[in-house]
Amino acid sequence: MDFKYYSINGIPMKEKTEEKKITLDELKRMGVLKKASEIKSRKLTPGASLKTVFPEGEFIETPFKQVFKVSKSYPLETKIGDVRISDINLFNSNLNELFSILGKNDHLKNFQFDKLLFFDVESTGLSCGAGNMAFLVGLGFFNKKKEFVIEQYFIEDYINEKGMLYILEDFFKKKFHLISYNGKCFDFYLLKSRFIMSRRFSFTLDNLYHFDLLHTSRRMWKNLLPEFNLGTVEKHILKFIRSNEDIPGYLIPEYYKDYLKTRNAGILEGIFYHNLMDVRSMLGLLIIQVQNMQNLLDKKIPEMINYNSMASLLYPVDQRIALDLLQYSCNNRKDDLPLTLRQLYHHHKSEKDISKMKEYLNKMIEDIPKFDYFPYMELSKIHEHTKRDYKEAIRILGEAEERIRRISKMHNTAYTDEMDDIIKRTDRLKSKCLKQ
Repeated sequence: MDFKYYSINGIPMKEKTEEKKITLDELKRMGVLKKASEIKSRKLTPGASLKTVFPEGEFIETPFKQVFKVSKSYPLETKIGDVRISDINLFNSNLNELFSILGKNDHLKNFQFDKLLFFDVESTGLSCGAGNMAFLVGLGFFNKKKEFVIEQYFIEDYINEKGMLYILEDFFKKKFHLISYNGKCFDFYLLKSRFIMSRRFSFTLDNLYHFDLLHTSRRMWKNLLPEFNLGTVEKHILKFIRSNEDIPGYLIPEYYKDYLKTRNAGILEGIFYHNLMDVRSMLGLLIIQVQNMQNLLDKKIPEMINYNSMASLLYPVDQRIALDLLQYSCNNRKDDLPLTLRQLYHHHKSEKDISKMKEYLNKMIEDIPKFDYFPYMELSKIHEHTKRDYKEAIRILGEAEERIRRISKMHNTAYTDEMDDIIKRTDRLKSKCLKQ
């Protein structure tokens, strides 16, 4: 039977071509990144060696086995999408402060520019299980010439792994401030487990600082991107699209297995390109994120950010900036209005500003078409506990009850918990009225 293979959100899918035809537009709506025919075909030149395919590469001898290394340097004027590498120098003086705010971790204030190490792992599987290991690791850092260097270390076989770990140990001891994309969930723990299982190294990764760009990307662009795989973030944020030389990440383990069987290094070209672009894009994303954070601290509001998330992030640092962001969101992001008003309410509640609390609760009732029981409940509590105005508290609960009944009748939707709460609160308030 004839099958076509597609990547849907990073997961392979088989589609019977004789039973159903899917158009390219339909595939894009389904979240497909690449169709199989769009992926650069594997080069199967008989006997293609690593040095033939990567003439700039070299074999590095270690006390264990040799490791193949490919290195590429990028001068400061190099552009990564819409940003230049030299833009990182604009933040050198307070980069660690920006790291700590973005990462919500005071320990990141210890980050040092000359200790930064961007890393990305290509592995034999897609899990962190004991049978999975790294066969290619890309490392990015700034050298003494202030160039951004990406070094890729590749092992020709499983038995060469200790040579790879030997090189990584030396790197991690010198540059121990790590930057990854989803590395906290995968790359970091994969390498950590391999060090433990090798039994030849006392080194662990426990004392390394780690900044994961996936987490900060989700906070900065929440609800603004369709998904947060690196390819999507590159396209929408960096304005950069990879060439057809790239291959989907889920295919990489299979390509490596093909290499082990055939020893055709041409198969590896797409893997090396994929890994190189991953590390390169991390630097571009870091520059954009610290630039956005610096602009916010300077009271300049970037257009492409999630104002609510950034307000929550900045609230412990500068409440005034956070509140300005929320006010800006009220006027410019109507889709986020329910969350924005609730955040503003909670701020004024912490300040015990009753007038402002009532203002934002009333806005929730008046300006948000979708019913929310929260503002009615909070308004009722304010009148009960601060003014002892039990009749007004009962009236507000009655409004909520009437609205629930109308919605339930129109949409056949039950609000059982809310109605139970209204009945209990109303009975209690009526008892208080009788005792006045």
